[in-house]
Amino acid sequence: MNNTEPLYDEVIELITNWKIFKRLHPKGGVRQFGIFLSQEKPESKWGQETKDFIANRSKNVGEPTMVPNVANRALAGSLIGRLTLFARNYTKVPFQKIGLGSMDEFKVLSLIDRMKNPNKSMLSQTSLMEFTTINDMLKRMEKRGWIVLTKDEKDKRLSRVMLTENGKTFVKEVYGVMADIKPGLLGDLSTEEQAQLLALLTRLNNFHTDYLNRGK
Repeated sequence: MNNTEPLYDEVIELITNWKIFKRLHPKGGVRQFGIFLSQEKPESKWGQETKDFIANRSKNVGEPTMVPNVANRALAGSLIGRLTLFARNYTKVPFQKIGLGSMDEFKVLSLIDRMKNPNKSMLSQTSLMEFTTINDMLKRMEKRGWIVLTKDEKDKRLSRVMLTENGKTFVKEVYGVMADIKPGLLGDLSTEEQAQLLALLTRLNNFHTDYLNRGK
């Protein structure tokens, strides 16, 4: 086992607890956070204890019927954020070995592959990443020979992005690396449970995608 794994776990736990603390105490500082850790024992709050704790702190939000909903939202946000941290932790070293900077970098590469010649704005909107971040990332990918940028035939102000043959080969390599990473993010869920989870996550993704698109 890598000697750094316990350290990563502790850092993830600390970040997660800090997020919970700042959500509950937006103006709290480091000293208050220390008290929170010693008194509230957030490490044991996943599941119903977390919901009860958040609900208790949320009684001033308005109608009593809103409290369970607030608790569910907070818990869902914490758990989804924690799963994201797990994914980053599991993929960090394997990705570094093949020259990939991050999960975000792979996300953009896979979007380019799937969307077929998207422009930079399309990548920014679909990935929910800032345009400047996307632009900087594409510059690095271009230097590595993974992508090429071409002017849009209908609008010369836009640049279209396409994977090179090296980029396509690299994307396949990354998928292979991801398949070998243990444990898998879906853990010990059965095939049926995985299907249920993915269906719910897809429904949530579609809801929030539609919501954001309506606001534009």
